Amino acid sequence: MANSQAPKYTKADFLNYKKLAEKLGADPIEVYEVMRRHWKASTPIKYTVNGRNAVSQMIVMNTNRKSVGRTSRTSTTNKNALLLHPMGFGVFVEMLKSTKRK
Repeated sequence: MANSQAPKYTKADFLNYKKLAEKLGADPIEVYEVMRRHWKASTPIKYTVNGRNAVSQMIVMNTNRKSVGRTSRTSTTNKNALLLHPMGFGVFVEMLKSTKRK
């Protein structure tokens, strides 16, 4: 019986809106708006680790709370603080395609 390990992600695996837009060849402003919308909505992603179901947020915020203070879910002061979870990449691409501006 093989023991499957949980995936280990580094800080570089989480993409901000600029890196994500560059990777997808999309408009950075549009990518940021979609990320912000799903961060506010706390969009979950579900995956399986070691035979157990796990849930995480698709968009996470990386801030230094000591220097920034409390952040509200309605205003984002640092655009680079929103990061896409690596497990949510495929889901995010589909959501971005469905909300393309015409």
